[in-house]
Amino acid sequence: MSNVFLYSNELFAGAAATYDNLTMMAGYNHLNAPDTPIGLAKTADHVWIGAKYQLNPQFLLDGAVYRVKVGSGNGDAAHDASGHATLLAVGGMYNLSKRTFLYSTVAHVMNGENSNFGVAGNNPGTNNSNFDNPALGRNQSGVYLGMVTSF
Repeated sequence: MSNVFLYSNELFAGAAATYDNLTMMAGYNHLNAPDTPIGLAKTADHVWIGAKYQLNPQFLLDGAVYRVKVGSGNGDAAHDASGHATLLAVGGMYNLSKRTFLYSTVAHVMNGENSNFGVAGNNPGTNNSNFDNPALGRNQSGVYLGMVTSF
């Protein structure tokens, strides 16, 4: 339990409500790494809200806003420092058949001055094989496209 984003205790609460073709979702996640070395950030809070809308049987739209706040403390090569980030994402899914679908997501993350969160789930810290993350305090945008088929 020594790294808030890799080895930590978690408390999670979430809810979803559906009305017709619209589903709204929200969640909260508290992370605590009590064995983190002294002086480094050992807690984080993550909240999000999102929605998905089934346009027709083949096409689904979704979107969400995510916010993370890392508790007080410094960072190092493998630990994130105190800071915050907000991620905006919108996407869609198109069913080609019962077994195959296309998907796409466009996302943008806005980092506070001490944060370097990326649009992809990379390792924490400033130098922990997370070469795809932006520099501290910088923003990042990304696009995911793909196809999934089940056998």
